[in-house]
Amino acid sequence: MHRSGVTSRWRAGETAITAIMRICAWVAPLSLLGMFLVLVGESWPFLQTVKPMAFLLGRVWEPPVLGALPLFAGSLLVVGGALVLTLPVGLAAAIYLAEMAPPGLSKQLRVVLEQLGAIPTVVLGAAGRLMLAPLLAESLGLRTDRPVALVAILVLAVAVLPTFVILAEEALAAVPGSLRAAGAALGATRWETVRHAVLPSARPGLIAAAALTFGRALGESMIVAMTAGNFPHLPRGLLSPVQPVPATIVREMGEAEGLHLPALFSLGLVLMLFSLGANVLAGQVARRGPS
Repeated sequence: MHRSGVTSRWRAGETAITAIMRICAWVAPLSLLGMFLVLVGESWPFLQTVKPMAFLLGRVWEPPVLGALPLFAGSLLVVGGALVLTLPVGLAAAIYLAEMAPPGLSKQLRVVLEQLGAIPTVVLGAAGRLMLAPLLAESLGLRTDRPVALVAILVLAVAVLPTFVILAEEALAAVPGSLRAAGAALGATRWETVRHAVLPSARPGLIAAAALTFGRALGESMIVAMTAGNFPHLPRGLLSPVQPVPATIVREMGEAEGLHLPALFSLGLVLMLFSLGANVLAGQVARRGPS
């Protein structure tokens, strides 16, 4: 009887723990759904009034004229430029950490990367605005009172680099050690093994890391608000000021009136859909085996 009672209590405890874990597992998707519904609800008055294509392809953002193309073009310029810098540097760093660095040094460098990733973005933005922007302006003969897209690209690249390196290193570390042993048995050098065996096997995880880093960079607000120049016109190059979508939301949300406010929520809705698309792509690629 005593043993039966203990077994019943263990089963009841396991059932309760399973129920709690199931609830926790649903918190994230339900929260995401809730945010999506809030954005749709707040954007609805604007979406009923303005045609979506006129909003997305409009070339002027000067409320009450609300054309979002300059904002999205600014976001793509800054995010794309940051990823062009981040991905090759981050991949090289991840390969070194996972394949070539001594274990002790690799562990210490991971700690440094984690600490770098924990720096508040407002601190990075302030450093870019107060230090990097004047330095570039003096070197390139630019206006000193307004940063340009290149400043935002450089600071954003520093901000998202730890994210990509950590994710890419995990993808490389997940490759079975038997592939490395097989390469060594065939007489391949360490780099040849990495290039011809490890990287192809880790390709789904690396693509997923790049997609997740894209989503992280796309939603960054404080850095671009402080370093991109806040000029809501179509970009004319890396040395022109721009105003990406997150910076627009941060700067204008407090003073928006009329349709301007739901238009800002519409910007957030589109931004969220872009980020979700990147995450879905990352999940799809990660579930595929190496090609």
